[in-house]
Amino acid sequence: MPDGHIPRVAVVYQYSAHYRLPIFRSLCRQKDIEYTLVTGEHIGTPPLKPIDPALATLPIEEGGLRWRFLRNRWLGGELLWQHGLFRLSTSNEYDAVVYLGSAHYLSTWVSALAARLRGKRVLMWTHGYVRRETGLKGLVRRSFYGLAHALLLYGNHAKRIAAETGFDPKDLYVVYNSLDYDTQLECRSRLTPELLHDVRNRLFPGDKRPVLLWIGRLMPNKQLSMILSAMEILQGRGLEVNALFVGDGPERPRLEEEAKRAGLEHRIHFYGAAYAEEEIGQLIAMSDLCIGPGEIGLTCMHALVYGTPVITHNDPDYQMPEYEAVLPNETGLFFERGRVDDLADKIGQWLAEHPDREANRQPCYAVMESHFNPRYQQQVISDAIMGRPAS
Repeated sequence: MPDGHIPRVAVVYQYSAHYRLPIFRSLCRQKDIEYTLVTGEHIGTPPLKPIDPALATLPIEEGGLRWRFLRNRWLGGELLWQHGLFRLSTSNEYDAVVYLGSAHYLSTWVSALAARLRGKRVLMWTHGYVRRETGLKGLVRRSFYGLAHALLLYGNHAKRIAAETGFDPKDLYVVYNSLDYDTQLECRSRLTPELLHDVRNRLFPGDKRPVLLWIGRLMPNKQLSMILSAMEILQGRGLEVNALFVGDGPERPRLEEEAKRAGLEHRIHFYGAAYAEEEIGQLIAMSDLCIGPGEIGLTCMHALVYGTPVITHNDPDYQMPEYEAVLPNETGLFFERGRVDDLADKIGQWLAEHPDREANRQPCYAVMESHFNPRYQQQVISDAIMGRPAS
């Protein structure tokens, strides 16, 4: 790009998930690169809470977004054509385009190829490879990602597989993921030992047993019944713990029934859904361990930002990329996937080897500050836009 020219970049998504608002705001406020969010307007109920489109009318310095809208046309539920994307991607308005890297989005195939032919830098922001793929599916994914000059990936596992598949590592940028980090830091600054003691006493009156936490939707793929089974095993070994489930979902009735069957109902609190960050932060920080028997996802980052270590399974092919924030014996532990006895072992091991709850918080804070926040993401994305080799 010519000296003195401020690169103009379109960041294209199917719709705007609310949890991404902090990184989108961070990008829009950047001075040396001009980012514009480009999305369709979601019709119906989206799978994740969307960003309020009214932010497109607010000045950026007041929390608004530089934001343009396309018209989404869904074909058969999964395939997507975004009307206007081809024209936008080939116009002189933008020097680079960052696409959400889903091969189901047919308009991305066409517009990404056209943008490259027009000499624009093309990137894809994607989970990338969850596991190694062969056959037709592997060929389609390899061809789709090959339309981009570089990939913005959520984790190092995806980067390793992409490199093995033939992508140049210098074009594979690990951007990780983030939540509303600045708001979480504000909430965290207001936490005190006295406040957390009061929260614990309200949920488990007069009970000083360690508290295991799950926060998120109560879904089958989270394998949450393993927490109850691990509690039974630990009880048989003379270690009693409590459990706090924050969230609702289709698994709740079954979990409540299993708790009664096992005689654990007096040591398990089903809190229900919570949405206020202040409330969520108190519940997480009060707990001793966050347990994710299945896919851990964003729950991992939510736990760590409030200083609560995480125990989850060790199989990257069946994990979400956020599990990489778990550093063994620093921010948590891994157990062997599917083995409830090993989950119980790891819970007992952590509680025995890390008795100082306040000291446990510092490594959790550190890993979030180093990589899993919008400021880090913004820097990596900017490096990729400018073509600086990935580290």
